Amino acid sequence: MTETIDIDSTKIADSILFCEEVYIQYDCIYNNADQKVPAFQITENMAEGGKYRVNARRQQYTADNVLIYIFPYICSFDTIDECKQFIFEYINQPVSQAIFNDQHRNALEAMK
Repeated sequence: MTETIDIDSTKIADSILFCEEVYIQYDCIYNNADQKVPAFQITENMAEGGKYRVNARRQQYTADNVLIYIFPYICSFDTIDECKQFIFEYINQPVSQAIFNDQHRNALEAMK
């Protein structure tokens, strides 16, 4: 049986457009500055008339084999609450949990 994962906390970033960083339970990815990296971002999507978009954290290696985090777009909704509901459902899918497990393994290996 798989344990249900929930949104742990959120933080509104200081930005011109709306940007809310979303942290999930059991997630512990940190950048080089020892700051926790959010699992998702909810941002204003001005390209679609002010809707909100969900961006998911993805790992990428640079040409010199440094692990970095990017936040590509995955979907958009009319409200922030709809974005958070989507995130809750998304993080509880087996495929998403496998992605987060891989991210944690890669982050630990990068620290060696």
